[in-house]
Amino acid sequence: MAGRRVEVVHPNSGWPEDFRREAEQLWGIWPTLLLYLHHIGSTAVPGLQAKPIIDMLAIVRDVSELDGHAPVLEKLGYRALGEHGISGRRFYQKGGVQPTHHLHVYPPGHPEVARHLAFRDYLRALPGDRDAYGSLKKRLAATFPEDIEHYMDGKKDWVQAAMRRAEEWWAIVPMVLITGPVGVGKTTVAKALAVRLESCGTAYWAMDIDRLTDFAPRSPGDPFGFGMSTAGISSLWPVMRSAGVRVVIFPRVVESRLEIERLQASIPGATALVVRLRASLETLDGRIKGRSVGPRQAWDLQRTRELLPLMEATHASDVVVDTDGRSPDAIAKDIQAVLVRRFTIG
Repeated sequence: MAGRRVEVVHPNSGWPEDFRREAEQLWGIWPTLLLYLHHIGSTAVPGLQAKPIIDMLAIVRDVSELDGHAPVLEKLGYRALGEHGISGRRFYQKGGVQPTHHLHVYPPGHPEVARHLAFRDYLRALPGDRDAYGSLKKRLAATFPEDIEHYMDGKKDWVQAAMRRAEEWWAIVPMVLITGPVGVGKTTVAKALAVRLESCGTAYWAMDIDRLTDFAPRSPGDPFGFGMSTAGISSLWPVMRSAGVRVVIFPRVVESRLEIERLQASIPGATALVVRLRASLETLDGRIKGRSVGPRQAWDLQRTRELLPLMEATHASDVVVDTDGRSPDAIAKDIQAVLVRRFTIG
């Protein structure tokens, strides 16, 4: 673009707030169309040197509906550039010759959504690659201060190689299955793990799968509704992935290796980390009696006695954690440490 300077600057702590302000304006004009807004690109990676351009990724119900919205966006300073070389996208630019904002708009599940999120989160997780990329951009900007084409060409090979690594990393979806008998604290530990992941910037989807089995009648041969629950997970996954989900957390009674395999099959690339919680029978009885009464309590107590020997015998767990005398956060911290070692996560 003629007249455009190539400027790479040190990280600016104000970039996330700039994104937030723009996001609020966009939600104001697309309240029923917009599904999610991501801050992407180099300004979304803490510690990365970047061109001072806020890149935003919008997920919308239907991109074709945007074609009549150009006048509204123009009032916010955005110029519509159509698909701009990528089928199924709408692209907008703010700031003229020296742009300040880019807006990329896609429907849920578009392959470019995964590419953007994979590259951003990979650089967030791998500081060595982040710093190498920043140094390369700084060097190229100094060499080609008035030539954006040569600047882009200079980093092309590095970006393509890093993108391949990022996509391989992103394609593996850690699925934390927190299992154990009734009353052991599966849901509580799942919530504690979610808090820990959020605090370090790792996107997660935590859901009690049993909520997908609240229907009747159940199919003969499938009394716990497992078939429909895994179908529900598969249907929800493209939307959750477009929201940037990296780690899936499912608290659920898992009785066999077959159930683990079926849950993994519900999400492409899922790799299960099965965490079995255990506690003494005395502890479990106390928890059950404290939370349920009548027929439900009797069923829970019986179910716990059935599950204890079954789970000890299946050997389907990757990690076994004693919960007696330990807080949910302490248990979640141990699980988080395993995620870091195995998946470079949070």
